[in-house]
Amino acid sequence: MIRMGFIIILQLTIYVVSISQWVNIYTEQSSYYLSFYSVYFTSESTGYVVRGDSAIIKTTNGGLNWLSLNGTSGYNLTDIQFTSINTGYALGDNFLNRIGFLLKTTNSGTNWSVINFSDITLNSLKFNDDTVGYILTDSNFVYKTINGGMNWATQSLNGNFLTSFDFVDANTGFVSGYYAKFYKTTNGGNNWISSSGPDNIGLDFVDANIGYSTVFNTILSSNIIKTTNGGSNWFIIYTRDSTFLGDPFFLYVSTGWVIGSKVRSNNIQYRMILKTTNGGIDWFEQSTSLQPDSSSCLSSIFMVNSNTGYATTLFCSSSGTDLNGKIFKTTNGGGEPIGFEPVYSNIPESYLLHQNYPNPFNPVTKINFEIPVNIANASVSLIIYDITGKIVSVLVDEELQPGKYEIEWNAGNFTSGVYFYTLRSSNFKETKKMLMIK
Repeated sequence: MIRMGFIIILQLTIYVVSISQWVNIYTEQSSYYLSFYSVYFTSESTGYVVRGDSAIIKTTNGGLNWLSLNGTSGYNLTDIQFTSINTGYALGDNFLNRIGFLLKTTNSGTNWSVINFSDITLNSLKFNDDTVGYILTDSNFVYKTINGGMNWATQSLNGNFLTSFDFVDANTGFVSGYYAKFYKTTNGGNNWISSSGPDNIGLDFVDANIGYSTVFNTILSSNIIKTTNGGSNWFIIYTRDSTFLGDPFFLYVSTGWVIGSKVRSNNIQYRMILKTTNGGIDWFEQSTSLQPDSSSCLSSIFMVNSNTGYATTLFCSSSGTDLNGKIFKTTNGGGEPIGFEPVYSNIPESYLLHQNYPNPFNPVTKINFEIPVNIANASVSLIIYDITGKIVSVLVDEELQPGKYEIEWNAGNFTSGVYFYTLRSSNFKETKKMLMIK
């Protein structure tokens, strides 16, 4: 939980922020550009991640340990979904030779069968049950199966560069693409109705009427858009500069997340997750640990329920040096928003980082710091480190106005011991020590 406040002369501004509770649970060391493209969990503890051309990995203990699954290496896998505990599908392709692959398991990943698709690139898949499923291609059609992938029929949409699709049931589906292409079916793809739409990137419908998508305005500006009439009309609900936004993931009509990254000076990217709990009226920002990172961006997110979720990274910058793939986990929905509250006192004249209190603590403590009056829109970070110097929480990572701030850190997910917290700005850095005793 974060509680912050500041006073600006003659003006009080209210923001919404969230404590970072996306913790790195797995990092795979690599000597090449390693990307985890997609994640899917069948329960809070059992899940799967596709890692490019180097196999599917599986966990059965909530991400503590991961095992490579036999029969899944050698494919450039990009998407994965399970329709039950036992039955799952993974999608991939050989881009240079334009050969698509669909992998299927009926025993929780122990064995996989492979189906080849000639002269096509497969983008993503969607199954609503064990038998009816769809595959989106980069060309002008969708594949459909009604027998669990044994046979596939093509459905033409007359539109190239299809980017995203979603089905809310076996009959009602939506497809979007570049050049303002949008398609809808209500009869399982027998007919597709085309209309103009946004050049969107990700697409997620929660029912036949309400859907969310992300759109690039410019190279460094993105929108989140929403429809309430099945895609006939879209309206902007969120705009952010210096930001790349990826796929949305909605559990309910009102509660959803959007992955992305924000770009700072020197093109350093900070992984970012946006969350709404009121259908997109308000969004608050979440971040992951291990920031900043010039190499990896968020590639996918999967929420098992409103609390437990997982996110993966892909390599997204040739100028970066970190080639490792990462998996992050939250057990509190990524954190809940707490609005800034005013601290009614004089604006500080210098930077100041206070000792946390109480100290020692178990497991909640508060940290106060001050931003001086002569600093406007200061880029400020407040980061928690363990005794080894590893980042365990990013409490603040944004531009702040002059004022006095108070933050509450809940370390309930961490072990007892010594921790350090560092306040950093362009011309200031200070570190203090604290002790948690459970």
